[in-house]
Amino acid sequence: MTEEQKKSVKILYDDIVIDDELYPDWGVSIYLDTGEYEILFDVGHDKNILLNNMDKLNTSKEDIDIIVISHRHWDHMGGLSAFEDQDVKIYVPDTLNDQIMEEFELQGRVISVTDSVEIANGIYSTGELGRAIKEQSLIVENENGVYILTGCGHPGIDKIVEEASKIGKIKGIIGGYHGFDDLDLLEDIPLLVPCHCTMLLDKIEERFPDSYRRCGVGTVLNL
Repeated sequence: MTEEQKKSVKILYDDIVIDDELYPDWGVSIYLDTGEYEILFDVGHDKNILLNNMDKLNTSKEDIDIIVISHRHWDHMGGLSAFEDQDVKIYVPDTLNDQIMEEFELQGRVISVTDSVEIANGIYSTGELGRAIKEQSLIVENENGVYILTGCGHPGIDKIVEEASKIGKIKGIIGGYHGFDDLDLLEDIPLLVPCHCTMLLDKIEERFPDSYRRCGVGTVLNL
């Protein structure tokens, strides 16, 4: 990977903010710049909050090439209404496809995901994981290993890590750690950025002070 292809992420939507000009709200949206593509992983609940935060963080709606929706909860997909007139690829879990088409008048191409698939160079979906709530996470590959972006993590962080480990050594987990309590699983992972619905934030920070990074709208991470 060349220097020009270094990847970075920016938190656009969360209930915590790091600047008063940014709006907090319950939900998730993570911006990923691959050097080739600009990707949104989830789009939060409210398009106006999303667009405000994108503007304040110098992220252009028109430059987004790909959107990935993790799962069916509205706080992860409600902001899609901001992109109804935009020609973007939108990757959704197969079990969500019909609902997406009913709820939004999308001009972009909606792509259903069942199994793990590469959606851009070095960027993979885990495919649908879980039972009651089917959810996909994003795997971001670089020369040292892989980083995981999660929406809520309903299938279990252990299951998501297991799938991502097929591609490379886990270097970081960014997003929701829903229902997660097996802190031993996080040993030796250099970057931990629990967001959104994570219940053990304080315990993760206390046990892994060198790996933990605070998550909030405006957080920027170089991968």
